[in-house]
Amino acid sequence: MIGVYASRDKALLAQARSTDLPGFRDWPDGFLIEEYELDQDHWTEGFVTE
Repeated sequence: MIGVYASRDKALLAQARSTDLPGFRDWPDGFLIEEYELDQDHWTEGFVTE
């Protein structure tokens, strides 16, 4: 995860800034931008660690 942004345009700018970073540069087609509602819980079942 790169971050959470207030607009799609800001998310796209973050993606562009990250394309040369380790890991991100190895997976150029691995970026995913999703919309989330603000002020809501989204991971209500907990999480898994490896």
